[in-house]
Amino acid sequence: MKFINQCLAEGVTNEPKKLAFEEWKDMADLTDAGFKLFAAIANIDEECFDKVDRKFIESSMKLLTGYPTRRIGQTQAMNFFSNLDLKEVQAKALLECDLIKHLYSVLLTNIGWKKIGNYVVDLLDTISDISDKMVEMLVKKDAVKALVSILHFIEDTDPELPEEIREIEILTSEEKEETIDTGKDLLDILIEPQTIRNIKKAVDDFTAALGPKLSPTTINAIRIELATLNCANLIDRFATLSQKIDAGASVEELGKKVIAMNDFDGKLKMIVDMMKIFNGWIGSTDTSDNETLFAEKATGKKYIDLYSSILSKNHPEETVVDVMTLFERGLAKKVAIVKAYTPEQVKEIDQDTVLGLSHKTEKATIEKASSNTTRGMTSFKDTDTV
Repeated sequence: MKFINQCLAEGVTNEPKKLAFEEWKDMADLTDAGFKLFAAIANIDEECFDKVDRKFIESSMKLLTGYPTRRIGQTQAMNFFSNLDLKEVQAKALLECDLIKHLYSVLLTNIGWKKIGNYVVDLLDTISDISDKMVEMLVKKDAVKALVSILHFIEDTDPELPEEIREIEILTSEEKEETIDTGKDLLDILIEPQTIRNIKKAVDDFTAALGPKLSPTTINAIRIELATLNCANLIDRFATLSQKIDAGASVEELGKKVIAMNDFDGKLKMIVDMMKIFNGWIGSTDTSDNETLFAEKATGKKYIDLYSSILSKNHPEETVVDVMTLFERGLAKKVAIVKAYTPEQVKEIDQDTVLGLSHKTEKATIEKASSNTTRGMTSFKDTDTV
């Protein structure tokens, strides 16, 4: 694969190398078609593949890792494996052939591929149901990274994908709901309390070591930590723990440092990641314990301060739009929670607060956020952006 890529980059055109490239393309097409056929058969009769052995799985993984950019092949391979009635020996072979590492890489770099995420969640669910031993292996293989690469980006689109591909990749409401619900169940068994503590430490260490230049590897490393924290907030006990250990302060501090940096590839993505985390804490306030903790830890103030800090700087229009959209989603989550209150709970609401901030005691913070919102809106007042 490296040889072929180098030939292309250098524009080498002699016959042996041209032939190698043509064979590589033919094999890629054959891989796509083969997995598509296998998936179609498995959807009809999964018993046809009961005797799939380790050699078949090893060969399949070699093809998948050899053609990581082939959307159809990658998607249909996961469609195929997710439809099998996997036995422990087969599941073990998949995990030992670095399935998780491969999926994490593919999913993180292709967030517009939505169908594959649906199949991967089903596959991980199937493996986790086989035995406790398989659950332990999923945890050791860091399967949560592949899982959060799906759940964290489930609402995101990839503007670089052709329109016709984006339409093909759209999940139905039922598919999206199923992916999220099954994903939450998996998070519950794949994430441990120590995972949350490790994330906070990773965020703190990254913030302390933040330099003027960030490599793509470093950016992806911290993004997956942020994505894991965001997804962990879907589970009430983890949302509680992350607030108790002041992960909100860690995220806010990282956010302010990133915002102050010159633009770099991945800056907007990191900002969006952090906004999503705070929206998760807002969503967790549908339980009384988390609502109390949200107020005690001033999580709402941290969020508004972060939001205000972003809009106080000159950012590209895309950044402003995404940040304001996410903030609106956070407020909408809180409104939905309040609408579900009982009459007794409604009576206890302080009508003079916004995300736990009182107009009386935090007037300056709220007014600053409002002013920066207006400032942000002026950055696209003469365009068609709404």
